[in-house]
Amino acid sequence: MRAEAQYRQAVSLARADQLKEALRLLKTIAPESARRSVALDTIVVLQWADRNIDAIALYEAERKNAVLPEGRSQFPSYVRARAAAAYRENAELSLSCRQTTSSSSIGTSKTTCTSMTKSLDSNRRALLSSR
Repeated sequence: MRAEAQYRQAVSLARADQLKEALRLLKTIAPESARRSVALDTIVVLQWADRNIDAIALYEAERKNAVLPEGRSQFPSYVRARAAAAYRENAELSLSCRQTTSSSSIGTSKTTCTSMTKSLDSNRRALLSSR
C-alpha cells in the first residue's frame, strides 16, 4: 500500500509542476510496482521535464514488453501524445545540431552538440539499466 500512496503523491507533484520530485518518487516505486501505469506516467513526466531521450527509451522498452489482446492499443492516448512530442523534440534537437555544425567555421558548435548527445545517450543508458 505504501507504493500506492507514493504513486498518488508522485502524480500530484507532477501535476503541480514539481517534476524532479515526481520523477524521484516514480523511480523509487517503479521496481516494486507491478502497475504499468507507473511506467506510463513516468514517460509523461519525463517528457514534461524535457528529458525526451529518457522518455523515448522507456516508451520503447514498454512497447517491447507489452502483451495485449489483439486489436487493443498498447498505450493510452495521453502517453502516445507525450511520446510523439518526445520524438518530435528530439528530432528538432538533432536537426538543430546538424545545422549549427554545418554552418560553424569553428569546432565549438560541433563540440557542444556532441557533448549534448553523449549526455543524452548516457541518461538513456542509465534509465535502461535501472529497469
